Amino acid sequence: MSGALTRSEPLSRAYDRWAETYDEEYAERPETATEDALVVSWLRDRLPAGASLIDAGCGTGWLLDRIEWPRALYYGFDISTGMLDRAREKHPGYAFGQQSVVDQWPGYPHDWRTGTPRVALAMWMVLNHLDPEELLLTLGRFASSEGDRLLAVLRMPAAPELAAPGGHDDLAPYVWNHSLDDIETSSEIVGLRVVDHFGFLYGGRTVPVKDAHYLALEIAR
Repeated sequence: MSGALTRSEPLSRAYDRWAETYDEEYAERPETATEDALVVSWLRDRLPAGASLIDAGCGTGWLLDRIEWPRALYYGFDISTGMLDRAREKHPGYAFGQQSVVDQWPGYPHDWRTGTPRVALAMWMVLNHLDPEELLLTLGRFASSEGDRLLAVLRMPAAPELAAPGGHDDLAPYVWNHSLDDIETSSEIVGLRVVDHFGFLYGGRTVPVKDAHYLALEIAR
């Protein structure tokens, strides 16, 4: 286990405790269906056919629950054993691994550096669990070559809930609020740029970024 993942062990344990009820809790939220429809439509417009996908913080398999993708072109990873167990149960035959987004990418089933296009995804709160230094490392690693891109959704400071539905307060100490300015500045430092973004509320209504609960981003070199 790498040092980065070791530092994430308390967060990993928090998600392990949530894994068994994670899907059900989100399914019970009235906003979930409309949020998902908005984000999935945005993703489909930006996922080229034949792209190699790396699903950072894949959780219980949110992406594969909603978008079909060839097994040979997908790799999902998460810090939580419990979340990965659920993902493997729902999506047999797909490659999953336990690691954090600041690890040195061990155990890939295919070479992330060969073949194009390559798309990394960091959906929902993955980037919120990174401090500013880790954010820089992750952005630079996800989009290290021309043509690479990162698609992400993160929780915004205006969101009325700090961490998660269902009273999972044990996640709160591991949540960083990054503004659009923060992401744009970090991207520029590592030679990237935000090429597309929009803000939306719980329930999926698009709003100005300053009022948004979530921010969807496309980042590229």
